[in-house]
Amino acid sequence: MGAKENFNQAMQEVFKLNRGSKGTSRDSNLAEKLDNQVPEPNNPIEFKSIYESKAQQFVETSLISKDTKIIGNIMSKANLNICGDVFGDVKCDSNVKISGRVEGNISGKNIQISGAVVKGNITASGQLEIVNNSEILGNISAEDLNLNSKVNGNINIKNSAVIQRNSSVIGDITAMTVNIEKGSTIKSMVNIVGEKDFNADISPNTDPSAEE
Repeated sequence: MGAKENFNQAMQEVFKLNRGSKGTSRDSNLAEKLDNQVPEPNNPIEFKSIYESKAQQFVETSLISKDTKIIGNIMSKANLNICGDVFGDVKCDSNVKISGRVEGNISGKNIQISGAVVKGNITASGQLEIVNNSEILGNISAEDLNLNSKVNGNINIKNSAVIQRNSSVIGDITAMTVNIEKGSTIKSMVNIVGEKDFNADISPNTDPSAEE
């Protein structure tokens, strides 16, 4: 029995060696052919993580929660989301969302006001949206306006102003184009101006008698 087992073991090792050598030779030949067929690029491709560009474009958002009250001015380079109360001016280099209460002037890039109360002037270098029964007591200035709330103050828009049906405006409206929906309440003078005349026509506190 011992001799038979040794013989079987020897045969298995021989066949295993042959199979392994055959496969190794075939694999090496295939690899050699592939190396000869594929030329090396002159300028190797550099792979970068897709998260690098996204990280550069990402802008943080500072949140003022609903139960927070701030007394004093706010200056921010990040986006602002104001859900609480702010008693002071708000100056932001990015976008601003307001759903709370602000008593002070507000300036930012794109400003969205929803269900909020603002007592102060609002200046947006981009888009301005005032919706969901917000109440604004102050003057408004922006590139474009979408209004569906109450405003007591002058509205100066560089491009287009859309006054939706649930709006109420007490104050002069100046823009290149004005779209007033049926159902809105407008107690003001509407001025349609060209781009060249825009800055001249929106000068505050202009006294007509001073020109005489």
